[in-house]
Order: sequence, then C-alpha cells, then structure tokens
Amino acid sequence: MIGKQFIIPGKDVIIKMLVFPGSFLVIRIIIQIFIIITCLIICLFLTVVFFWLILSICLLFLILLFHFIRVLFIYFLFADFLFIIFFFIIFFFIIFFFIIFFFITLIFHT
Repeated sequence: MIGKQFIIPGKDVIIKMLVFPGSFLVIRIIIQIFIIITCLIICLFLTVVFFWLILSICLLFLILLFHFIRVLFIYFLFADFLFIIFFFIIFFFIIFFFIIFFFITLIFHT
C-alpha cells in the first residue's frame, strides 16, 4: 500500500481518506459543497455589503482555481489533506486582506 509508513495511530479516518482515493466519497462531496458555498457566500457578502463586484468575482475564481488544483492532484497521497490546510490558510489570508483593505478605505474616505 502506498504511504503505509505515514499511518498515524488514532487518525484512521484521515488516513483512510488519504490512502484510499476512492473511499469516503461522501466526505469529499461535503468538502466540495462547503468550498462552493463558501465562495458564493463570500462573493455575495462582498458584492452586497461593500459593492466590490470585481474583487468578489476575482475571489470566486481564485478559490475555484484552488479547488481545481486539488482535483488535478487528487491521485497523490496527501492531496486532500494538504489542500484542506492550504485552502484554509489562503481563505483566512484573503479574509484578513479584505478586512484590512476595508478599514484602510474607511479611514481614507472619512
């Protein structure tokens, strides 16, 4: 089995997701639905509240690009696990960037 040396005791669900790419399809579908819903909520929030239509569309395409990168690398061993970590790092960085950008524009416009 590929990657058997990486098996950590007590982490059976994550390891089975990583070692057997075809298993835990429901978890993968939930993760993909969560990613798409997150993209839409962020874009709706940015569009309605801040009227940043161009930035929200760019953010949607950026997150979907990361999603398609995960689909391309799905056959590697730790693709799902690394993508989840990478997605949340990028997600929080983008949210942090927009919060800082909002406060900077708020300060300069008042």
